[in-house]
Amino acid sequence: MNFFNKLSLGSKILLSLLLTAIVSILLTGYIGYSGGKNGLTNTVFNQLTGLRNVQGQAIVNDFQQSENFVLTLSEASMVINAIKEFKAAFAKLQEQQITSQERQKLAEYYEKNFIPKLAKNINIQPVAQTYLPFRPAEQYLQYHYIVNNPNPDREQVKLDFAQDGSEYSNVHRIFHRKFRNIVERMGYYDLFLVDSNGQVLYSAFKEVDFVTNLKDGPYASSNLAKAFNQSIASRDPFYVSLIDFNAYRASLDTPTAFITTTVFDGNELIGVLILQLANERLNRLMTFGGKWSEAGLGKTGETYLVGEDLLLRTNPRLFLEDKNAYFKALEAAHFDTEQIDRIRNINSPILAQKVDTEAVRNALKGKSGAIFYKDYRDVPVLGAYQAVKIDDFRWALIAKMDQAEALKAVYDLTQRLIVTSAILIPLFTLLSIFIARLLARPINRLITGTKKIAAGEKEVRVKVDSEDEFGKLAETFNAMAISLDEKN
Repeated sequence: MNFFNKLSLGSKILLSLLLTAIVSILLTGYIGYSGGKNGLTNTVFNQLTGLRNVQGQAIVNDFQQSENFVLTLSEASMVINAIKEFKAAFAKLQEQQITSQERQKLAEYYEKNFIPKLAKNINIQPVAQTYLPFRPAEQYLQYHYIVNNPNPDREQVKLDFAQDGSEYSNVHRIFHRKFRNIVERMGYYDLFLVDSNGQVLYSAFKEVDFVTNLKDGPYASSNLAKAFNQSIASRDPFYVSLIDFNAYRASLDTPTAFITTTVFDGNELIGVLILQLANERLNRLMTFGGKWSEAGLGKTGETYLVGEDLLLRTNPRLFLEDKNAYFKALEAAHFDTEQIDRIRNINSPILAQKVDTEAVRNALKGKSGAIFYKDYRDVPVLGAYQAVKIDDFRWALIAKMDQAEALKAVYDLTQRLIVTSAILIPLFTLLSIFIARLLARPINRLITGTKKIAAGEKEVRVKVDSEDEFGKLAETFNAMAISLDEKN
């Protein structure tokens, strides 16, 4: 306060005007920035929450439709008859031996075809003997429907009939085209018929799990076996369940889920119907078929799923749009080299990339909300999250957008406010100097006149042209000066 008291009137006026102008500019800017940020943040959160809700419901609806479909299909006479006829035909092959040459070709298929492809996707070197079928009927049918199949590898599904003269092939010719049409038209990966003893009697796609046994065969510890065991244990004609995505060796360790249900012939449990789901179907849903912008997610927005193991269930947008940028982001976020190498080897982050963020943790606890947080790239984002409950497990559903893009309008407004302030403050400074000098001028004239009178000068007059208080003060001063002149 002492400093202020020592200032001249002009300086006080100048300082007051400047402070008032600067405070007004800053206050107006803050109110505009704060209001704009809050409004835009709420808009983005509402948009992300809406997308999150839509995607969550779409996922639930899709799996419910699949479960209803497999349950309905299990009651169809076609499925019931297929299990019975395939089982009878399979039994007739129990003692059917393949020739040593055929056995050699079967072994070579595993060693030169299946094993090298599988080895690219797993961290250990697989051994062919681990996966080779060992029962005569299994060897016989794998040879005729996989090894000796005239169609290219992974297109064995096209073979309707192996001309081996077996009753199994006659049954296969009756049912295969119908089941193949179901798989292709409904967008599933494969369809299995398994008897009550765990014997895979039929599969549409003809991978190396074809005609293996799920109790003691090479895939007895797989999720396919888990699907079978859960259905058999239920002994419920209306039982249906989804087994979460996991790496499945028979499909070259790619992410695979299974929908399973029981098959009854009257009151007798005769087997299990299992549908295999590839990840592409779920991935298309969560990535909007690659049309993120059309969905309102701009250049950085996305939705994805994370499992209870904190591993991705669908692909992140950056991986699909720019793999180089994706891997650079992982390296910048200090992901371990082993994890990055696995993603490169299998060419997919699904079941390979860990996403341990605040949003994911909250969702897996059953919570839903929208928050600011840092995503797996360690980049600030706005995100909406919720849990998606499917049967006995849940996924975390995340809808997010980079903060830099979501709040770009606010950042642009901030830049404009800074530029505007940089222009206005000098202008207000010049205007304040002018006003301060204008207001101080009559005071300075009065002070000068007073000093002259005090020094004994006569006929001292002060000229002030204004008609305000300063003008009246000047008139009074001049009247006083005249009075003093007359007395002297």
